[in-house]
Amino acid sequence: MDDEEILLAYHAEMQGLANYYALATGAKKGLSKLLYIAEVSCLKTLAAQHQSTVRKMAAKPRHGRDFVVTTTTKEGKTRRYTLFKLRNWQPPKPKEEADNIPHTGDIPCQQA
Repeated sequence: MDDEEILLAYHAEMQGLANYYALATGAKKGLSKLLYIAEVSCLKTLAAQHQSTVRKMAAKPRHGRDFVVTTTTKEGKTRRYTLFKLRNWQPPKPKEEADNIPHTGDIPCQQA
């Protein structure tokens, strides 16, 4: 696997976890620890592939505070892939009518 595929696999897994626990109370705080462990795991995987250290891998491909992998497509275009971060993620707002009890009404019964 190349760097792009590794980063995209971790990105998808991390985003999937965040979306799964999105409606839980305190999701962002609780997920931050788990996603930090996943980010370090991604760096360790890339470091092992390049026979390098985690510290060197963490320092190399950065764009601001984001971990980035840059690749070139067959057409010669440059693509930049960023690892998922919770600071860019907004959990969905719960819908107001989600927990309302439905109004069933009274249906008159006729006796024969």
